[in-house]
Amino acid sequence: MRLGINYPWKNYGWDFGPYPWAKGGKKAKEWRDVIDQDLAAFKRCGVTIVRWFVLCEGFNCGSGHDAPHREGDRWRLNRVPDLHPKVETDFADLLRRFADAEIQLLPVLIDHKWAFPGLDRRSHDDETLERWFKIPRPGKDKREACLRDIRRTVSGYPEGYVKGGRSDAIGDPDRRTEFYRRVLRPLLLISKRYPQTIYAWELINEPEWITQQRGLGGRLTDSQRIPLDQMLRFIREGLAIIKEYGFRPTVGFTNPRVLGDWEARAARHIRALTPRVLGDWEAHARHIRALPRNTLTAGGGENDRLGFP
Repeated sequence: MRLGINYPWKNYGWDFGPYPWAKGGKKAKEWRDVIDQDLAAFKRCGVTIVRWFVLCEGFNCGSGHDAPHREGDRWRLNRVPDLHPKVETDFADLLRRFADAEIQLLPVLIDHKWAFPGLDRRSHDDETLERWFKIPRPGKDKREACLRDIRRTVSGYPEGYVKGGRSDAIGDPDRRTEFYRRVLRPLLLISKRYPQTIYAWELINEPEWITQQRGLGGRLTDSQRIPLDQMLRFIREGLAIIKEYGFRPTVGFTNPRVLGDWEARAARHIRALTPRVLGDWEAHARHIRALPRNTLTAGGGENDRLGFP
């Protein structure tokens, strides 16, 4: 059994690529400032695999005309743009540092929030904000104060940038083809420079939250979710491309039991790896105390997943 850790991000959505607040505003937290010392700490604790989100919700994947736009009550994507050159150079730099540290990387291409309804600096309605943020229910104390703070934050987003709103890259055949060619394949090509540094490539994190299926809660309505057959096609095609480049493909599910609700003919591509990635972390939970405190919550979010096979 090998020990792995979820070190999801330093800046959700813009660890890789140009700094979105080019004209001032939010202060950058460069992963380059801390990653070498964190990798050294991981190695001392016996961690050999690190999971890291790359493009997250798509915030840094096209702005202006290349960003999603509102069309009625939906967000649409006219085209999937090429990755910004700095996304590629930043990712290559990360791989080089992992190779030097002799630790393997499990990159996560996109998060499920990639396909959430779009959120930009003009998104001030309660419904959209409740999709993206944890807000007290109507009638609860502090709800209005919470909404005011969130609207102030959202208003500070840079012009032309959109979080989410990119479900077309999964559900639309033309946009999906562009996504593979302009986003997935370039990052896989960079990964081939460091084949021993990649443990596996994760296509998407927690796709069940944006997929139409019975018996699953979540923040999206059924009409805002992607039909199951379209999601399965995206997973089948994406994992096949990852395998084409010689890497092990995987998908990160909230719970391995979700696989039982999906078609076996599609899930068989994932079943061999995903349950083992998600399982057995309790056996290694004691190692958490030995890891640097700030690194365990570097992204400020998810539970740490330990116990990579």
